[in-house]
Amino acid sequence: MKTTFSVLLTAFITLILITLLFGCTEWNQARVEEKYGPPAKKEIIDDRVMYYYYFSERSLKSPYNLENWCRDFTFDKDGKLINKREYLVQSDLQNKQHDPQQIDPWLNAISGGKPPEIDVTGRWHDTHGSGLFTWGEGYLRQRQEKVGGAIGGYDIKGVVSGKIVYLVFLSKGSVYYTARLEISQDLLTGNYFKANDREQTKGYPMSLTKIAEPTK
Repeated sequence: MKTTFSVLLTAFITLILITLLFGCTEWNQARVEEKYGPPAKKEIIDDRVMYYYYFSERSLKSPYNLENWCRDFTFDKDGKLINKREYLVQSDLQNKQHDPQQIDPWLNAISGGKPPEIDVTGRWHDTHGSGLFTWGEGYLRQRQEKVGGAIGGYDIKGVVSGKIVYLVFLSKGSVYYTARLEISQDLLTGNYFKANDREQTKGYPMSLTKIAEPTK
């Protein structure tokens, strides 16, 4: 009897360990969407598909403040789960208000503060068109080196340094992305970065095309 019980207990513990170690491989795109719904953002990078889900919860350090979290899933081209993780996206750049004391010094430091040689004022939209997984359409206005406006659902603050424009994407007063773009005729191309990548070291391709204003 004791031997049988020991065998069953060992088998049960082994099953739990296998589930803990390899359970994530049972996930796939269909299961993720069934559990969490459509992702807030989707990216395709090198034949891999990434789903991003964002949520907020009370801070353990300060229960009166909300912290922004991201849960992302990476799938291979066949829809099998490669990796999943959860991380805090609230960074030093992020703040509850559009506070120039936080954002402007970063823009000046990252851009180098060169006199502007271009003007990005105008209407722009994602080169991939419009849709849930694109930047959408918006308007930029430039006054000297300062840039403001909106792209898709994000408010924009930025600066032009030489021939490069540096942008900060805000939603409800929190920074979600930054971008470094160059202009060529009516095309802005470059990379966008996650908010916590203050040095802009790991970028993702981004391109916006200018919308021609109707002639009078």
